[in-house]
Amino acid sequence: MGYVTADSRGTWEDTEPTGIDAEPEELVTWGFASNASHLFCWLTRGKPEQWPVLVFTHDDDVWTQHNVGMAEFLVHLLTAQPGVEVMADSPLWGNRSPLYVNAEELPCP
Repeated sequence: MGYVTADSRGTWEDTEPTGIDAEPEELVTWGFASNASHLFCWLTRGKPEQWPVLVFTHDDDVWTQHNVGMAEFLVHLLTAQPGVEVMADSPLWGNRSPLYVNAEELPCP
């Protein structure tokens, strides 16, 4: 995820987000959508259990801050809660029975 974090930080600088007080070096990427349409980052300010989630949407080059932790963000996403509509086009949106597949379980192309 180091490479993706570096990419997220570069994207932060390139898009000049408004309304979010953060420096590029405060971002750590923890995930991304399989179609690369979204980046999921922590804003690493304060105690780790209080880090909010930042989502970058490539379609419109917009960063969105969610003032919840990663686990709560994912619960909101999987239960299609208000506030995470940015992910409404994701296969996870409202998917109450998602599966985790590690790299060894992925089908070979």
